[in-house]
Amino acid sequence: MRPPHIPSLTPLRGIAALWVVLFHIDVCIYYRELGSLLPKDNSGLIAKGYLWVDFFFVLSGFVIAHVYETALLKRRPLKTYQHFIWSRFTRIYPLHAFTLLALVSFALFVPLLFPTMLDGSWYNYFNVDTFASELFLFNAMGAHPYLSWNIVSWSIGAEWWTYILAIAFIFALSKTSTITSIFFAIFAWLALGHFSFTYSALNLDMTYDFGFARCLCEFFIGLVAYRCYRERLCIGLFSHDLFFLVLSSALVLGFHLNTIDIAFVPVFTLLVLAASHNRGLPHSLLQHPIAVYLGNISYSIYMVHGLIFHIFWYGLPYANDHYGFGTLNIWQKIVFVSTFFALTLLISHFTHLTIERKFRFWLQRRWSY
Repeated sequence: MRPPHIPSLTPLRGIAALWVVLFHIDVCIYYRELGSLLPKDNSGLIAKGYLWVDFFFVLSGFVIAHVYETALLKRRPLKTYQHFIWSRFTRIYPLHAFTLLALVSFALFVPLLFPTMLDGSWYNYFNVDTFASELFLFNAMGAHPYLSWNIVSWSIGAEWWTYILAIAFIFALSKTSTITSIFFAIFAWLALGHFSFTYSALNLDMTYDFGFARCLCEFFIGLVAYRCYRERLCIGLFSHDLFFLVLSSALVLGFHLNTIDIAFVPVFTLLVLAASHNRGLPHSLLQHPIAVYLGNISYSIYMVHGLIFHIFWYGLPYANDHYGFGTLNIWQKIVFVSTFFALTLLISHFTHLTIERKFRFWLQRRWSY
């Protein structure tokens, strides 16, 4: 039997995915020297949007523990492990394969149809030597020294190999007390800070190089957060509307003020706990049908916008060369952002139904564990 659904977490996934999309929209126009959505020196509200991937990693650990922990610890662990791995594979890989195939088509036909679009970045993004690591999800372990193909798929590779180790983490945590588990989570957070300080100048935007380590630490923190949820620790605080409001405000203010990256991880963890316990106004707002829908298609939003990114990354300079609009003005930015979001949401709606759901259910029916 599946554990009860925690409804507020799904809409939060949608919010996180859209924020990451907004971040990459800004990356696209900024590094193509067409301006930026917000001045980066004045606000990190968009420029730090990559940090919502860290929210995904914490949330992933929390949800995996919620769904599988009881079955793993009490009933046929080997059978449950096989089911868990197959379930995770069928959840993430069909859409990953689809986006990779779409980008192979893009890489084959654009040079033939629009050869003047190609620039130096083309040979990094579509380097044949990096294809194997993308296909087999080794793209967050330093297999190549830059992002390649679907630039967001590194996090899928990081999560996949974290899933392989997840069961060992769950068993290990089951042998410890809650207080000891919390100390282990603090140690994981400090280890993450070490990676951030040593290899990325206090920046958590570690992707193709240390993305796996980033995911592993935060996934573990998510597992411990679920332990706290299950034990109902501080439930009076976590379920309070004001606490959720304070956390949300702290996140927005932290983004705006360009707060050090590592500080966001504990706040994301507390946000997951608050959303899981709250049944007040925040819960009601998150249950709006649009928010739930965006949460349901959030994986498609995340993966598909990597395709849209490439279209605009190469299309914008091409259009600028032909029409000479230079730095985008406010109205051009609005049109660009709206078009990017519209294409992402439209395609995501169909990939969610036809790739994510259909292939997952077909694979699980054909080979079940």
